[in-house]
Amino acid sequence: MRNVSNTAKFFIVCAVVFGIGLLATAIGAAAGGIEDFGKVAEKREWIQGDPGKKVEEYVEIGDFDSVEIKGCADVNFMTEKWSAEDEKPGTVKIVRGSKVEAPDVKVEKGVLYIDSPETEFEGISVSLSDVPRTPGVFVYCTEKQLEKITAESTSGGDLSIMGIRFKKADIRSDSGDVFLKGVRGETLNIKVNSGDIAASGRIGGPASVRSVAGDIRLSGKFLGETEVDIKEGDFSFETTLAMEKYAVDAKALAGDVRVTASGKTFEYDEENNRVDLKGGPNSLTVQSLDGDIELVFR
Repeated sequence: MRNVSNTAKFFIVCAVVFGIGLLATAIGAAAGGIEDFGKVAEKREWIQGDPGKKVEEYVEIGDFDSVEIKGCADVNFMTEKWSAEDEKPGTVKIVRGSKVEAPDVKVEKGVLYIDSPETEFEGISVSLSDVPRTPGVFVYCTEKQLEKITAESTSGGDLSIMGIRFKKADIRSDSGDVFLKGVRGETLNIKVNSGDIAASGRIGGPASVRSVAGDIRLSGKFLGETEVDIKEGDFSFETTLAMEKYAVDAKALAGDVRVTASGKTFEYDEENNRVDLKGGPNSLTVQSLDGDIELVFR
């Protein structure tokens, strides 16, 4: 028999120990020894349960003026310009596993409702399937302006809005990323407890963007008043507007502050990690508890 090196023996032993530990954990959970096996499943998605076979469904919804989103789903809004598929406006595509409960999608009195309850997988099941356990909802829209977008996710799910125009957007998420690209809106409010926020486009203001744990990236033209509150994560702001177009008050309690302003001068309190720029007519206020702040004026 060929000799096995000590290094190879070490990795073999580690693999055996890990496999035994996982099997013992599963048996203990099945026997009632662990009250919540879901704590392990949160970090090991492949043991969260079998979502079944991939299913694609289409719903004809027609025209709508406002949107209300609830529950657990990855929701994507896009116009024809931003769609990679040849889908017609007024159509919703739902992608899910056959064992995942389908979201309820309907239009009533001009409001598009998307309600997606979280699917509870029973027992312990190991699955290496690439079928998502969170349903995906793809909404193909026209270029018209929406009156209001209201999204409230309480159990996970990402939100993506691409190329949409709106008067007001209120977005709240306990766990999930929020991604806005090429949008044009007036009022924007985003609050995420755990997840990243990225928004680009033109916002007339006011805008309020808050995150407890996650990075925030804003780019484009944010006019009027913009307030950012970030507890744990980095913040970056990039605009094509000149620095004198903004009054900026940005403070990092535990982190660095960096400003690039095409040779413009500014006041920078290095001792207190604070940038105080006098200008206008737009304002940017940033409060960071634990993370870096980067401001770029082109």
